[in-house]
Amino acid sequence: MSKEFPEVNEIILGTVNTVKVTSVFVKLKDYPLEGVINFSEVAPGRIRNIRDYVRPGQQIAVKVLRIDVNKKHVDLSLRRVSNKEKKLAMESERKEKELVALTSLVIKDPTKIQNFVENIKEFGISDFFEEALKKEDISLKVLKEAGLTEKEALLLLQRMKDKIKIKKVFVKSKINLKCAEFDGIERIKKVLNIDSGEIIYISAPEYVLSIEDSDYKSANKKMDMLIQELEKRAKQNVCEIEIVRGGKK
Repeated sequence: MSKEFPEVNEIILGTVNTVKVTSVFVKLKDYPLEGVINFSEVAPGRIRNIRDYVRPGQQIAVKVLRIDVNKKHVDLSLRRVSNKEKKLAMESERKEKELVALTSLVIKDPTKIQNFVENIKEFGISDFFEEALKKEDISLKVLKEAGLTEKEALLLLQRMKDKIKIKKVFVKSKINLKCAEFDGIERIKKVLNIDSGEIIYISAPEYVLSIEDSDYKSANKKMDMLIQELEKRAKQNVCEIEIVRGGKK
């Protein structure tokens, strides 16, 4: 366990231990602590039945409000956690469990698995999953720094490849391209001769440019660069070009 206390405003997961008259006691995940939620921090407005919101054994995402290090007391809030923050916390928990399961196929020592996962959490489990299969050389380095041998790291990356499919996204743009020169067809071919992406002929003068990538940010960046290149080539070859950015698929 890398830290004894969470940070103020940190969103963390916990399990409801007990529900008393005015407070909810929560065992914090990853910390040797029990935090407290006052009823006023459970939900906005008047609470008629607290069990409509929390019950013993339930896993919840909470926000850290205050910490008394000397008393080892942590005040928490449930109502101040947005749906997006809750979703991110739960997703991180799911990925942590998935990482533990995959690692246990490669490493049999429970202590080594626990230490390894704690080290990866310092990097960020969600970030690691996001980058692991896209940048294998960097991921290999991270795994080795987290305590795996090179053989174990390579085996784990292979397990991740087998388990996790990289989602592909597409962005498209419509192209209208004309050339009135006597060798217009050849000039159009020169304009459309690109190394990345795919250009599909629809019917003169219409084409569709499609970019495939693992995320929309990267795909749109590539699309911007290609559009600039196509417009430059069209000007060089005395062609008329109009490009309309399309949606994502």
